Amino acid sequence: YCYFVYLYTDYRPLKEATERFLESEAERSVLDGTAELIVRLHENGVLHNDLHMGNIMYGPDNQGGGCGHPFRIIDFNQMSFRDRLSEKQRMDNLKRLSCNLPAYRYILRRYALLAGWNPDETERRGIEIRRKFEERHVVRQKIKAPLKKLVRLFKPKKS
Repeated sequence: YCYFVYLYTDYRPLKEATERFLESEAERSVLDGTAELIVRLHENGVLHNDLHMGNIMYGPDNQGGGCGHPFRIIDFNQMSFRDRLSEKQRMDNLKRLSCNLPAYRYILRRYALLAGWNPDETERRGIEIRRKFEERHVVRQKIKAPLKKLVRLFKPKKS
């Protein structure tokens, strides 16, 4: 048996903020908070192995300025825990953020500042790691699609 437990939330998906962050200071503060959240997770040895915009939700700014947005992380059964994360593990985890490139670059730079890293180098490395990740994903999809068709063709029909 399997159980699914959930709690209703009126928090908004992070994807909304990533699409409008260039137009709004409020949305930029959401991305600032996102970077801060991920830095804190990483500093505590937490990797969310399905780190994408749909798995991070944010609520209204509770502090009336700055980054006072509360966050909720969903699909946390995908998390793994370590004593300490290397810079490579952190960067590999960040590549999974599925937002548009300008928002991704913004989050990378903010992450670097909070982590005490060089923002230019972090942005360059992050973009390169993400590009390779996306290329591998495309290749896997091209391989999987014909295999899925074959499975459907030979799958017994339900009576």
